[in-house]
Amino acid sequence: MSWQSLLDTQPAPFAQRVLTIEAVQDFHALHPARAALTSIRDAIGQLKGRAEFRGVQVGVTGDPALREEELKSVTDGMVLSFGLSFVLLAVVLGFALRSGWMAAAAMLSLSIGIALTSGFAALAVESLNLVSVAFTVLMFGLGIDFALHYCLHVQKEESEGKALDAALSATARHLGPTLLVAAGTASIGFLAFVPTNFIGIAQLGVISGAGVLIALACNLTILPAALRLVRRAGGHSHFVSAASLHGHWKRRPWQLWVVVGVTALALPLLPHVRFNADPMGLRDPDTASVKTFAWLYDGDDGGPYRLSVVVKDAAEAQALTGKLKALPQVGRVVSTLSFVPDDQEDRLGLIAFAAGGLEGAGAEAGQAADACPLQRVAAARSQLLNLPRNPELDRLSAAIQQLQVRAARDPALVSAVERDLFAYLPPLVTELRGQLSPEVLTVQSTPQWIKDRFIATDGRLRLEIQPAGNIDSVPARRAFVEAVQSVAPTASGPARSVLEAGGYVAGSMIQATSLAFVLAIGVVWITTRKFSLALIVVTPLVFAAILTSAAGVLLDLPYNYANVIVLPLLIGLSVDAGIYLTVAGSEPGSIGKGPDRTTARSILFSALTTMDSFGTLSLSDHRGLRAWAFCWRSGWRSPSSPP
Repeated sequence: MSWQSLLDTQPAPFAQRVLTIEAVQDFHALHPARAALTSIRDAIGQLKGRAEFRGVQVGVTGDPALREEELKSVTDGMVLSFGLSFVLLAVVLGFALRSGWMAAAAMLSLSIGIALTSGFAALAVESLNLVSVAFTVLMFGLGIDFALHYCLHVQKEESEGKALDAALSATARHLGPTLLVAAGTASIGFLAFVPTNFIGIAQLGVISGAGVLIALACNLTILPAALRLVRRAGGHSHFVSAASLHGHWKRRPWQLWVVVGVTALALPLLPHVRFNADPMGLRDPDTASVKTFAWLYDGDDGGPYRLSVVVKDAAEAQALTGKLKALPQVGRVVSTLSFVPDDQEDRLGLIAFAAGGLEGAGAEAGQAADACPLQRVAAARSQLLNLPRNPELDRLSAAIQQLQVRAARDPALVSAVERDLFAYLPPLVTELRGQLSPEVLTVQSTPQWIKDRFIATDGRLRLEIQPAGNIDSVPARRAFVEAVQSVAPTASGPARSVLEAGGYVAGSMIQATSLAFVLAIGVVWITTRKFSLALIVVTPLVFAAILTSAAGVLLDLPYNYANVIVLPLLIGLSVDAGIYLTVAGSEPGSIGKGPDRTTARSILFSALTTMDSFGTLSLSDHRGLRAWAFCWRSGWRSPSSPP
């Protein structure tokens, strides 16, 4: 029984204790903190079996625990996405090519490309991060794109009566340059992140940019060889003249105006696009470490987003504390001075008065313990009978009387009841005696663990600044940081780190998007030698970027550290459709004459395979990857072919 809660006149608040543990991590393993966390949780499981830990809730959180469970959510979801992507791609390929053998050859080329890209990643990047590990799923959609175009054009050549070898040669001559340009623009979409300050995305850019070129090489070498070996059967495409698809937009101008109208309606939403720089927003809220993190800061308006300032001495600390407390954005300033009360003399007098009630408590307890069990029960009941009568005392007296009757047959029962009732009373009395015998507090007499948090080895003092309210939103966080920096420019801490990291990442996104856009125009211009045609190719990408961002606003899906790469990738990958439509004409070397039906089918099924591979990331428990998958599917459904 808890005597502390029994004696309180008001319901006791939730008692919370924080134990800091330095975990030993093995950074050579895939899961560095797994062994340490397993040991900690085993120890907690053993303690929960004891009676004194009944009703105690224990949670584990902190950077190692959060990273471990985030890595588990990413890797577990990646395995599922990998398998599902493989199956979906095989189904789409079989439907598009109408040849199981040809689909098997394409999947073989894809598998070899992914294996080679993984080897490149091991050599080029020291270790993968929680974003760059997604390259395996990305390579499904990107690698199969080239194979799909290649196989469909081989079928077209065969439908014209050519033998397989001649069809392979003709496809390489006619489609090879177009695939090379498309691979270049796709690589640009990834490599545009390399110059940015966002290291995680830069790594993904290096791996996936090289992976696109590796996939192209596999499809121009391994795939033709595999097609010859498997001796595929059936699956011919029916060629349609260029004129049948050329001028599609001219015959149906209303489709173009619908796209323009929807895009115009989406423009007012763009100022509301936001970037969520909170790393906790990416993690699965159902994992134990995230739940404990929320539990730890439950009811704390500031949460973990605080600031710290280091000053030379106590005088400077007092002066700066006064300035900070005057700010409306600041709720509290904590330092070693916060643990030294100003009115100690008055408080010591009140404590001394309260301590008088504990005098003799130990002696009375000792005398009671010397009596036999039945005598202790009888003495307790006689004391109750001398008190004024009330229903509660009557019920207690009746219960003690029943205990007397049962204890006469089983004397050990009294000791068991006393143990359940008074197990925590002696420690409580001892703790109260210690608390009611205080000394005058000074900074020097504060516990060492407090001094370690607030006093440096050279004597400088740290001030911890807590916000006055919830600062989860970016504007509130910025107002808090800017207000504190107006008084203390050197203030730093999680609130400033998260705010500035969001600025760096948002700047990286703008830089990468602009770079990808300019380079995509340059590649198409150089290839077609027509600047107007290059502008026509990239114009739908502007529509796609606007509609994707507007969809995020409507669905309250902000950009984050994971899905921030959608816009540059949308430019680098979606421009491929325009390149195929403008460069890959119905006849070798024709430019701008309009696509044949094989090219149109290739673009359609390429979009489906890309949506399948990216869309399977939505099954991940990692919220960042799910948001990435949604943004990509939204962008890929947007118009991506030139009028």
